[in-house]
Amino acid sequence: MAVEAGEHLVEDVSPARGLRFAPWRSDGLPPVPIAATSRQRLSLAAAQARFAAAFAIESARGTGLVAFAALFGAGAAAYFALPSEPPPAALAAALVVLSASLIAVGHDLRRAAIVALMALALGAAAGAFEAWRAGTRMIGADITTRLTGRVVAVEEREGGRARLTIDVLKTERPVLRFAPDRVRVTARSVPETLLPGAAVTGVVRLLPATGPVRPDGYDFSFHSYFAGIGGSGFFLTGPFEADAAGLAPPGMGQRLAASVERFRERLADHIRARIGGPEGEIAAALVAGVRGGIAEADNEALRRAGLAHFISISGLHMALVAAIILVTLRSGLALFPLLSSRRPVKKYAAAGALLAISGYIVVSGQEVAAVRSFIMFAVMLVAVLFDRAALTMRNLAISALLILVVAPHEIMGPSFQMSFGATAALIAAYAWNSERRRTAPASRLAETGITWKAARLILLFFGALAATSLVAGLATTVFGIWHFQRVSPLALVANLAAMPVVSLVVMPAAVAGSLLVPLGLDGPFFAAMGWGLRVVMAIAHFLSERSPLDSVGAIPAAALVLLACALAVATIATTATLRLLAVPLAIAGLAAALWRDLPDAFISEDGRLVAVATAEGRLAVSRARPSAFTVSNWQHALAADKVMRPERTAQPQGPVQSEVAAQPQRGTQPQGNGTAAATQAVSAAPSFALQSPSKQPTGKVSVPDRSADAPPRTPPRTGPRRAGTPAEAFRCGPDDTCVAQHEGGAVVVHAPDAAAAIDHCTNAALIVIADATAQNPCPTGFPVLVVTRRDLALRGSAAVWLDGAGAPRIAFAIGEAPRIWHDQRRFSREARGLPPWQRQPPKTRPAEDASNAAEPSQQRRRAAAAANLSSAGSARPDAPAP
Repeated sequence: MAVEAGEHLVEDVSPARGLRFAPWRSDGLPPVPIAATSRQRLSLAAAQARFAAAFAIESARGTGLVAFAALFGAGAAAYFALPSEPPPAALAAALVVLSASLIAVGHDLRRAAIVALMALALGAAAGAFEAWRAGTRMIGADITTRLTGRVVAVEEREGGRARLTIDVLKTERPVLRFAPDRVRVTARSVPETLLPGAAVTGVVRLLPATGPVRPDGYDFSFHSYFAGIGGSGFFLTGPFEADAAGLAPPGMGQRLAASVERFRERLADHIRARIGGPEGEIAAALVAGVRGGIAEADNEALRRAGLAHFISISGLHMALVAAIILVTLRSGLALFPLLSSRRPVKKYAAAGALLAISGYIVVSGQEVAAVRSFIMFAVMLVAVLFDRAALTMRNLAISALLILVVAPHEIMGPSFQMSFGATAALIAAYAWNSERRRTAPASRLAETGITWKAARLILLFFGALAATSLVAGLATTVFGIWHFQRVSPLALVANLAAMPVVSLVVMPAAVAGSLLVPLGLDGPFFAAMGWGLRVVMAIAHFLSERSPLDSVGAIPAAALVLLACALAVATIATTATLRLLAVPLAIAGLAAALWRDLPDAFISEDGRLVAVATAEGRLAVSRARPSAFTVSNWQHALAADKVMRPERTAQPQGPVQSEVAAQPQRGTQPQGNGTAAATQAVSAAPSFALQSPSKQPTGKVSVPDRSADAPPRTPPRTGPRRAGTPAEAFRCGPDDTCVAQHEGGAVVVHAPDAAAAIDHCTNAALIVIADATAQNPCPTGFPVLVVTRRDLALRGSAAVWLDGAGAPRIAFAIGEAPRIWHDQRRFSREARGLPPWQRQPPKTRPAEDASNAAEPSQQRRRAAAAANLSSAGSARPDAPAP
């Protein structure tokens, strides 16, 4: 007896024969007997035939375009993730060989494999071309200069501060030989007349873009490079409006962009005045894209509640604006039967929606997420104009390809990954539900009264909202954990409670109010928007206060790749045979995420901060006032709930003897912390410190095992801590040397220089020296990992694994050969092994030389200026000093 239920075909057979099922009847493939396959293996030829048939069906359904877009993005991601720049000739040769092979083979699986490889190669080539095309000039060291430029944007920040994006026109005192083209600078206050397009001047302190705060973290230098930002900093004096008489006039594009920015600022100020309070700031962010004024407490409440996507203009907002305009226009035109029966009013409504989201993207500031969402919905609305289905995987693939061809680096950001991942999952779930409803028997509720119909509609609305939140949340969980190491346990509840208010009150009122601003009739609508936002924020704060701990720790890159591949296969494939391939990928990805190897210690890229994970799930740091952003990032990566500040002691921090037995003194080991002893050790011992960019270690580096020559160590204790042993927090002495002990017994030392570190060579597993001029002070024979500030200046922040009695392993955030967005690091003073620059006091000259000193020649002035610039690190030298 066979029972047909929707798209499933189940045969009721005897237990000995097992059950047969065909989840996708449209596959055209014969059902597979489950029990039989568990008892006997299918032949290789039969499996190949089945997969060949599945590939043929996918090809007939047009899945190839969607797969090509996914592989193109994977190729771009692989290029950007490489530790070093691939040779351009290799990419060109790969494309030539693949093109020739494509012509030679026939229409079979080999041709599909070659097309897949070509998609990967084209994605990598697109990434390489974008990296070359960007060519952003980035400063390599801190520098103070007088800057004159033109304001591109003014972003108001919390506390009355403002952040200015400035196109650099001129630098003075000193003149930078390698000045960036665009910078972002923060000011305590900005004159009211300083609007986008105005000339600005002031003394600024410019800082180079930093790398990730930990390996696999968010790379500020990468994103600054592709955003065209060559440096960031703050005003020391100013900003002041400059005289534009002697400056180059702005072009037409710059004038148009400045006009749009001024309009956005006026609109944001108008909305704030209408609504007021924190809700006014959020409303300005939703309409004009001005998010700087939102309080951090509100941002954190939205993040913990799982509603952070609500204030970032993206697919949700574009969809609501397009839907509101499309439904309003189509409903209004339906009131005229003569017109609606003779004309394609649906296309008119789609054209109006396209114009609406085009205006919205201009007014909202054209942020990356908004631009990507605009392209996606523009493709869908254009499909409606040409009588094509709007919400399809093919349209999503076209949108992704358009974005990736123009800006391939976007695939490395969380916004792109989460947006397209959620949309693909929703389209696949919608297609499955449509097929299920098409083949399901008619519901009995269709024959009931109006009360039951109304209740059914309400249940369907909230059920669809819950399903949407659940599907999108599951699809984006892996990307959220990879980038933020956080999950929102109450996100489903928050979205069920808040999104109806957003969809039915906030966004419709925002659209109506924005359209009625020129007529002065926007007051009631913005008042309704403010009420809706107060409800949403009340929900966010209520759930945020009751949300459990949301930090889950970092996951390895293998887990991200495997789970992303599983998501791609599950959403792109339409046949059950190929969709089943997502199951082993998902299982392998979950296994990699669960059996992860979290680091035991982190080192900041400036060498001024070291953190060690403790047994109680805390993070011990070596500074009393560390960088809040860095520590917060490390906490999330290790799922640490608290931070342990260092303990200050009056006694110098000597070798720790409680957990690791004392080492017998070697005859050549220098004693004490004196400079002579440090000099003797440095001159006699080989250095682990990096000597030049070409000799940097790559990836995870293990110190050579010198245990055969070293005195034996007592194995570290791994059991419970004994009473009276040192605390797990860092202990810092008067010379700023800090010592901590890992739960496995390994000792971590943070020393200001080589002289302070030399006494710890006998017992420490990791020594971090915050001095760029220092080298390894430890003689050969001790398996200790020594990291200097010069190492970190070249390779970025580091993660360290302390493997008990073995040698520690280290992974740097930046590869051995820096990529083009990290190339400026090689020219800093720390990367060249030089001490920090200090201004020298002017030398007194004899009276008889006063006349010569008062009027130096032009050649001497140029030489002095060049010397000052080079020593200050403000200009890029021709080559790094050895």
